[in-house]
Amino acid sequence: MQTGARQALLNQVSTASSLSEAKGGVYATREMRSLGYELEDVSLHYRGNQGLDLVFSQGDQFAVVEAKHSQYLSSLKTYAGGLRQGSLDYNVSRLERYLQYGDGTNDVFANRLLDNAYAGQLESFTSLYRGRSTYELPIGWPAPSVTPIKR
Repeated sequence: MQTGARQALLNQVSTASSLSEAKGGVYATREMRSLGYELEDVSLHYRGNQGLDLVFSQGDQFAVVEAKHSQYLSSLKTYAGGLRQGSLDYNVSRLERYLQYGDGTNDVFANRLLDNAYAGQLESFTSLYRGRSTYELPIGWPAPSVTPIKR
């Protein structure tokens, strides 16, 4: 792992609110690296720990990852208005909320991700530490079914 990527992971782990959350983030990073993605050293959190968990890149392509310590897809929460974690609408909502309530440090990056999302170019994944599985969530998630990524 390169020094920048290692520091990005250390930064993510140091801001985790629990050991379970940290394990989920480390597992997600390992899984995404195996798919050719690198962890971006950004925090898109606002109001404490609300926001997007992790952002990865592969060249000019970006992916948002909802990292869970759990075993099942059912651990992805559904919020008011039917926003399900990992869905395009959820990711857009969290980016917009970061721009509204965040500290402003990563506004340019958040706007870039929003542009990608509006263009249908922002990928979405979830990784499940206890389930030892990773899923790519399609644009219409949760309507279309998903299958684990096989290696």
